[in-house]
Amino acid sequence: MSNIRPKYIKKTAQELVENNPGLFTTKFETNKYILDDKWDIESKQVRNRIAGYIITVIKNENNNYEPVRLLNKEKSKRKKGNKK
Repeated sequence: MSNIRPKYIKKTAQELVENNPGLFTTKFETNKYILDDKWDIESKQVRNRIAGYIITVIKNENNNYEPVRLLNKEKSKRKKGNKK
């Protein structure tokens, strides 16, 4: 099961990644220090949650995330089309 995160964490992380391309990495510690230096986030827990979700946003952007089920359906359609 994955973690359930509030909308404000997701929205903030997505906006930060979109507005600052190339600044964040897939390393939690690095993102945490970047957030500390550049933005004034009062709560350490909120900062850590945002830093963690930034990793998810970056990985999804880099992989052009598509569910496996859709890929398998497309492959089976292609196989059926080639047999005729």
